[in-house]
Amino acid sequence: GDRDITHVSLGEAAKASLLRRNDAGNMVVERGVIAVGTPPRLPERGVALAVKLRQFNADHWRRLFEPDAGGAAAPTAGSAALPISQIDLRTDELTLYGRTIAALHLNAQLAGRQWKAEVKSRDAAGQLTWDGQGAGRLTGRLTHLTIPEAPTAKADVAASATADEMPSIDLAVEHFSLHGNELGRLNLKADNARDGYWNAQLEVRNDDATLSGEGRWRPSSTAPETQLDFKLASRNIERLLDRLGYADAVRR
Repeated sequence: GDRDITHVSLGEAAKASLLRRNDAGNMVVERGVIAVGTPPRLPERGVALAVKLRQFNADHWRRLFEPDAGGAAAPTAGSAALPISQIDLRTDELTLYGRTIAALHLNAQLAGRQWKAEVKSRDAAGQLTWDGQGAGRLTGRLTHLTIPEAPTAKADVAASATADEMPSIDLAVEHFSLHGNELGRLNLKADNARDGYWNAQLEVRNDDATLSGEGRWRPSSTAPETQLDFKLASRNIERLLDRLGYADAVRR
């Protein structure tokens, strides 16, 4: 009478097990597992979410939990309703904000109010920390990060997904590539301002040049605004233009 266990399955596609205990008359989830595309393994504590799929559309699930889109509010991590504290996501193709991330393995643990994650993929690898208080804060130390050009067919998806408040960011990347161009080391720090702008400081450094500056961005699905104030110092303009995809534009 002090504990019960619930098993749920959708054929072989998804399975869940939740172990609850009686806490002063309230049944509280003690530990459990939700598994999609992979065998369920009950953890020693907390609730684990394990997903292994060839394709995973995070935009679809994100929109389901947006209140203004008719979805229900997502349960808070660590809440009594569904205290998910571990995530193991493996997918050949993840779609997020209209972009695709290939061959992704994300392993995350909840520590207090922060998620600490290790990311491995073709486009990004390293350590990330997410604090969901307020608009959120993302801290990352990555060995590499590649941002490809967004497919034109998905531009509307990315535009409609623009958040009213961007999270604060403290990101360092050893090898940063943008639209197929290797740009070197990236340092980016950004915070929300009360006037609705997202203020950022950035530095991109490689053997040929250093780009440093400040920027302000106001997100909007109809009229976004961007302001930049930067300094570009080049040690070799010929090699820099080659790096940016303009081969033989300048010589000697």
